[in-house]
Amino acid sequence: MEKIAARRFLPLSAEDVVHEIVDQINNGTLPNQVTEEIRTKLLESLKSSVKRDAMIELIAEEIENEMSEANLESELYERINAHISKINHMISDLTELKRVLQRFSKRQNDFVI
Repeated sequence: MEKIAARRFLPLSAEDVVHEIVDQINNGTLPNQVTEEIRTKLLESLKSSVKRDAMIELIAEEIENEMSEANLESELYERINAHISKINHMISDLTELKRVLQRFSKRQNDFVI
């Protein structure tokens, strides 16, 4: 129970959280082995992925933190899908920024796009 509460970054003194966790444990929904396996594999993959920029490192850290807080498989997948959507929007925004910059950049023969 302490591990689950710690993952949610909440103190055990948060009574409502403790009761919620106890209820989930009593109902047999925590700990969820499938969720733990998915989370472990996901976090390992995130840690081994290339992060060439501080912004990417921050995004990966945010994803890791949110995945650590998910207790149920459905919650984990909901958070994964939310981050995929967020990243897709960021890619679109960055592509637009790139186009703007390219219009005003001085072309060089050795420039890699």
